[in-house]
Formats: sequence, C-alpha cells, structure tokens
Amino acid sequence: MKDRTPRRGVTPLLIVLAVYLSLALWYDSSTPILEASDERLHYAAVQSVAQGNGLPVLGADGAASNLGPRQEAGQAPLYYLLAGALTAPIHTEPIARTAEINPHSFIGQPSWLPYNKNLLLHDASERFPYHGLALAVHLGRWLSILFGGITVAMAFLLARQLFPASPGLWLLGAALAAFNPMVLFISASVDNDAAAMAVCTATTYWLVVGWRRGCSSSWLLVLGVLLGLGAMTKLSALGLVPVAGLVLSREAVCRRSIVWLMKSGLLVAVLAAMLGGWWYVRNAVLYGELTGLNAFLDVAGRRPPTPAVEYVHELPGLWTAFWGVFGGFDILAPGWIYRCFAVLTVAAGVGILVEAAARRDWLRSAGWSLLLPLIWIAVECVALVRWTTLTMASSGRLLYPAIGSVAALAALGLLAWVPRRWSVGAAWSLTALLAGIAAAVPPLAIRPAYAFPAALPASAVPARLPAAGATFGDSLTLLGATWPGGPYQPGSTITVTLYWQARRVMPVNYSESIQLVGVGEEKVAQLDMLVGSGMLGTKQWQPGDIHRDTLSIKLPPSTVTAQRLLVRLSVYQWNHPGSLGVHSAAGEANELIAGAIAVQSPNAAAPAYPNSLDADFGGVAALRGYALSTSTPHRGDTLTVTLYWQGERHSPINYTVFVHVADEQDVKAGQHDGQPQDGQAPTSTWRQGDIVVDKIEIPIRADAPPGRYRVQLGMYDLATMQRLPLVGGGDALTMAVVTVG
Repeated sequence: MKDRTPRRGVTPLLIVLAVYLSLALWYDSSTPILEASDERLHYAAVQSVAQGNGLPVLGADGAASNLGPRQEAGQAPLYYLLAGALTAPIHTEPIARTAEINPHSFIGQPSWLPYNKNLLLHDASERFPYHGLALAVHLGRWLSILFGGITVAMAFLLARQLFPASPGLWLLGAALAAFNPMVLFISASVDNDAAAMAVCTATTYWLVVGWRRGCSSSWLLVLGVLLGLGAMTKLSALGLVPVAGLVLSREAVCRRSIVWLMKSGLLVAVLAAMLGGWWYVRNAVLYGELTGLNAFLDVAGRRPPTPAVEYVHELPGLWTAFWGVFGGFDILAPGWIYRCFAVLTVAAGVGILVEAAARRDWLRSAGWSLLLPLIWIAVECVALVRWTTLTMASSGRLLYPAIGSVAALAALGLLAWVPRRWSVGAAWSLTALLAGIAAAVPPLAIRPAYAFPAALPASAVPARLPAAGATFGDSLTLLGATWPGGPYQPGSTITVTLYWQARRVMPVNYSESIQLVGVGEEKVAQLDMLVGSGMLGTKQWQPGDIHRDTLSIKLPPSTVTAQRLLVRLSVYQWNHPGSLGVHSAAGEANELIAGAIAVQSPNAAAPAYPNSLDADFGGVAALRGYALSTSTPHRGDTLTVTLYWQGERHSPINYTVFVHVADEQDVKAGQHDGQPQDGQAPTSTWRQGDIVVDKIEIPIRADAPPGRYRVQLGMYDLATMQRLPLVGGGDALTMAVVTVG
C-alpha cells in the first residue's frame, strides 16, 4: 500500500510542455480576440473584476447581454478573480460599448463554410504589439495557457502514479492531454475551463497518491486546499467530493478507525469551506440557493422536454466537440483530422478491453487505484447527461475536468497493441502524430475562417461579368456577379462570387443579401453577410478598393424542380429599414436581379420539346419549341401559348416578347407583349444554356372576323422598340396557323 513511485522520466514531460506552449501560443495568435467559444462572456466577467465592479451578478447585464457576461456571471469565481487582478492595470472600455457584432455570424452552427464565422468585427488595433483590450484579452489567454500547462504536467504525474513502471504511458498520457486540438483551443482562450482542467486533474492525481501511499496529515491539508480551489473553479469540480470520500473511507478501513475518518473528513471539509464557502453563501443571498443553478438556467435558457432518441442523435456532435469545434462553436477541422481521432478512439477503447482480458503487468501495477479515474470519468459523464437535459449543452469539452483521467486510460488502450519493449518508441511516435495533427488545425481551419480579405487589383476582376456596373446608393459599385452554370438539383449548393468597389469612404458596415426567388415571389433560399467577406467591414474600405465576396447558398431538398430562380441582390444597413437604391441597366430599384439559375430533377432526361425548332433571335435566345392549347380557338376564348426558350448568351437588356395572332392584312385577333413569365424571368438574367418555359394567355377578340390567323413571335427592346433579328432573316417568326371560329 505504501509503494513509492520512481522519480524519473521528467525529460519527456519537459519536451511535451515545450511543444504544448508553442502550439498554445500558435492557437492564441490564430484566433482574434473574443472569438473563442463564449470568450466574450468570460472576458466580460473578468473585465467587471478588473475595473473594480466586483463579480458580476446573473441577469444584471440587461441590454448588453450579447456582450455582457450573461450566464458566465454564475460561474465559480477563481479564474475571474485571477484574470481580473492580472488585467486590472490595463485601461479598457466595456466591450459592450466598443465591440461591433457581426449580425450574420453562424455562431453555434458548425460547418466548413468559409465565412460568417466571426462574432465580431476586427481591425489592425488588435495586432501585435498588443495594447488596451487586445493586451487584456491576451493576458487572460496566457493565464489559461499556464493552467493548461499545469493540466499537462498533472496528467503526466497521474499516469506515472497509476503505472509507475511504464514511462511510455506517462509520456502518452501527457501528450493526449496536451495535443487534443480542443484542449489547446480552450487553453488559448479566456475561459474558466482551463482552470477547472488544471485543478481537477491535480486533485485526481492527489487522490491516487493518497490511495497508493496513504493519507498523511500533510496529504489531508493539500486535499482540502485542492477541493476548495475546485469548488471555487467550477461546479462540476464538486463531483470529486465523493471520489475523495471513497479514498478517505478506504484509508479508514485500513486504519480500522471511524474516528480518523470523521476527523479527517472534517479537516478537509473545513479547509475547502474556508476557501470556497463564501461563494456559495453569496449565491444563497443573491439567488436563494447555494449553487445558483436555477438563476443560471434562467439566463442560459432551459431545454424543453426532449425525447430520449434526440439525445442519442447528439452523441456524434458531442464526440466531435471533444476533439475540436473551434471559434464560436462554428468552425470544423478538415474531415481527415476527425477520422484520425476516430481511429485512435476505437483503438484505445478496444485496447483497454484487450489489456483487461490479458491482465498484463501494466494493469496489475495500477491495481485498484485505477478505480479513481474510472469513477471520476463516470461522475462527469452522469453530470454531462444531467446538464444536457437541463440546457442545450451536448459538448464533449464539458468532460475536460476529467481530461487527465481520460488521457491516462486512452494511453493504456493505445499502447496495449504493442509489446512492452516497444511501448516507449510507440508512445513517442503517437506523441509526434498528435502534435502534428494539432499543429495542422490553425492553418487549415482557424486562420482561414478569420482571414482579412486583401484588396484586389482591377485586373483580377473578370471581364464582361453579368450585372457589372450596377451602383448601390453612392457607396458601392458591383463590378460583376458570377456563379457556375447549372442546371442545379434540390440540395445543391450555388457558389456566388461578387466583385465590389467602394465609391467613397463609408461610415457604416453594410450587409449584402442574396436571395433565390421562384414563381410568385417565393423565397427559396437566402444568405446574408457583411460586405467584405464578413470580416472587413465597409467602414475600413478606402475609395476605389475592390473586394471579392464568395457566398455559398444551399437549395433546400424540397425545392420544386423544372423552374428558374432569380438571383436577387440587395445591400442594406443592419437594423435599419430599407436597402440602398440600385441603379443598373434595368433602371432604378431597391434590389438587383443579377441573373437566374435553372433547377431540375436529378433524374431529368434531355428535354424533348413539342413542335421542336431552332429559331435564334440575335444570338441572345433561341426558341426550341412551342405548344398551343388549340388550333381552332373561338372568338372570346383564350389561346394558351407555351414557349420553350434557351439562353444563348448574356445580355443586359430585358427584352419584351410579343406574340401576335394576325391575318394576312396584319389585323390582330389577339396579342400579348411582356417579359417572360410575367417579368419573373427577364432576359437579363438568362445565361447560356438556361431553359425558360413561358406560358402566355392570349384573349381572342369577341369581334374578330372568323378565318385563318398566323401566330407570330419576336423580341424587342422596349426602350428603343428595336426588334432582335432572326438568324437567317426577318425579325418575327411564324410558329403556327390557327383558325378562329
């Protein structure tokens, strides 16, 4: 029972810590300030302390809730007190006054889309060398990095205590804690989870020491301090209290003294209460309960009753978040990274079973002390399930107080696959792999999401783009819009590229809206983003600056096929009515029709047009076929003509289509003049290959003389009344002859 753990093998820990520190600073510099998950809320709590306003109170931030501490005001205070003291000498304005929110951010919506990831807008004032708000936030992050280093060291010591004769397990346990990308991300942000990881991992290590070496008086004093610090760090740390009770109870059994258990338990409890008890008394005074949990949920939001199957569906997301969902829980790493961790997860899980079945000396050396990390992990899992039923919190990072225990067991499972003599080499190989994966995340996922778009030279804008030259108020000129040619199917993603040029210095940050609109003004899809790729607000543009915005719009799976959708573009100021006026070749409007896309069934065969023909009007459009409702309309009836057009090339002119029912003397029994689909598919939106089906209703005059009439068709520019010529001669096509009776 009183075994001693060998004091060797510190060099691998120092190497892991050095690499950890480098990576943590890499993650820190890759993420703009206040963009990490809930970092703005945690920093608001830190700032309250730093500015002498004391700890925040739940529900007191009112209108500033988007940039106030919100639910984090109910978190245990240790981290905020330390970070507040560290940043107190730095003058900063309250972030609710100075920060500008991106109203279109995808916060809480993980995806690989390369825009709308940022919660806030940023500028050059945040760059190194840091000062003001940027310096305060980075100091808070560096405090978190320090706590992360303590976590790594404690994970190493925990593995060494559990497996005293297996240095490969010590190394890999530390590496699994250090090089989890999400642990690095949290450790490089202003977040109390960093402190919770450190304190809880240290406490777990200390409990294993007590189990294996015995509970001396000095051990009891340290345990009381650690439990008190845990109670001051995060409520979930209280889950270590029953684990500590188990260790004390075992020691009492070994000593055969219930009196010792009572005295020791009282000593530990008094020490812990002296450190953290005041916080719970404060909660009771402010919120009427020791934990303040109900007040916390009132601010964070309660989860409505949810079927059990929904929790099962959330498990993949929980696993993904354990390894890494970055930014404001909206940035995913490349898929291959998750696949690597999936392989490691399965290998570790199966390896633990293999190790248990083989009962090798690694497992025997840990003995019953392995129960402690297992119980702690189980307590955290139960707490996570319970918390998930109370609020939307299916995130694997909530298990991080047990990260040291998870890392030690995972190391055991991974090295179970190799002979013991190879375990150190295998541990170094896996450590290098983990560090390499962690190093790949910032350049592949985080930095691109927050990259500032560079101004483009005029030569970078393709020539003769659709919608070129349209102006939006006196602020912006659209140099063109483009997207891949269709047709598209339901569920497809349309990537629209816009080229903007600033006409003047702009006092506001404008937003752009792309809408896909179908027949009857039905809005099929929409995407809004701040002009400037969501990152570089237009307030930072200079006159003449050219920037490219790329937006990916997904068609809903339920999109009706065999239709054309107009691509509408508008520019507006968030939270202000109306949009900038648009001046284009089509005239004045509040939005621009930049073009159209065709949507068809994925199983659609090549179209077969009735009365197939090939009538080309000026190289702009070709009539591929037509259909008549009848060839013998009666006076007073309506003749329905269906036209099947195909776009030949883009034209900025919206041509009018005429269909005349006229006799040899050009006496008309009926006629129709109008833009295709009653103006819903103007020819300026047609692209090469687009199919446009236009159904026209032509009333036949009640006083029309009976006889034979030609059905003639053509296109003209309403502004000049000039008709498009038919390739081959003429400017009107006689499609058919009908007999009016």
